[in-house]
Amino acid sequence: MNRKRLKPIIIGTCTVLLGMLFMYTAVSKVLEYEKFIFQMRLSPLVLMQTLAPVLAVLVPLVEFVIVGCLLLPGGYKIGFKAAFVLLGVFEVYIGGMMLSGLKLGCTCGGVVSLLSWKGHLYFNAGFMGVAWLGMRGLGNKWPLRARACPFPSSRR
Repeated sequence: MNRKRLKPIIIGTCTVLLGMLFMYTAVSKVLEYEKFIFQMRLSPLVLMQTLAPVLAVLVPLVEFVIVGCLLLPGGYKIGFKAAFVLLGVFEVYIGGMMLSGLKLGCTCGGVVSLLSWKGHLYFNAGFMGVAWLGMRGLGNKWPLRARACPFPSSRR
């Protein structure tokens, strides 16, 4: 298979994987809102007691926005970059939790919360790779030619 045919498949796969990940985790956090706040407040990280209720709203909201960006033809690049940054922030949080030495549960939603902290590091690193691959493959334009979008293009 030549590169021109492979590129849209790779980028489309990256879009679907990241979209499913963030939709799943955002919905899980919303459905388990009280548990999400409770677990964040157990964190030894500074200000988490105070920020937990705010983060319990902001994190799923940002995840929903990323999914929205990935769904809109004009937002793919922003979606991939935002996914990469958010996963990087999660990596820093996980690193802090691992360095604390405490045996605390994670604040992720659903089955992702069953992973160990080390498992979370690998999982997030893998999805950071997916986001990077999407950004890298995208270049300056979206190769799937989604021209039926009702939103005006930013390139005129």
